[in-house]
Parts: sequence; structure tokens; C-alpha cells
Amino acid sequence: MLDIDAETLIAAVAYIGQSDDTLAVTCDVSAPDQVAASVAAIDAKFGRIDALVNNAAIADFRTCSVIQNSPRYTYVEKIS
Repeated sequence: MLDIDAETLIAAVAYIGQSDDTLAVTCDVSAPDQVAASVAAIDAKFGRIDALVNNAAIADFRTCSVIQNSPRYTYVEKIS
């Protein structure tokens, strides 16, 4: 499991309750180097990735012209 929020990630892994079969990696999926490091950690523990679910998203409800002219737009675009 990957999450930018380490506290939420740890809670999710604890909730699943299968620590031997679960890997928690703090990762900002908008940063390619962090994604590559996460994949390497997964490969080191499990040897492969059988399935992948991308559920990363950010919601920003301002008008499009405001969003597109802000630094946040680039960040939202990287995640989506």
C-alpha cells in the first residue's frame, strides 16, 4: 500500500491485519522518484506486482481559470 500520509497508511495496514502480506510505503505519487523507489520496495518484498489499483486523486472545486493559473494545478495534474 502506498500513501502520502504515513499515519493513515499505518492505520490502514493495521486494519487489514495481515502484516506479513502487506507492505506500507509512504509515497507521493506525483514524484516519479518516490514511485520508482516504492516499486523497488515492492519487488524486494514480493518479487512482483500481480495487480495494481490507482486510487490517487485530489479534488479542487475552484473555477477552471483559477485552478489552471495556480501551482496547485500542476500538482493535481500529476496525480490524476
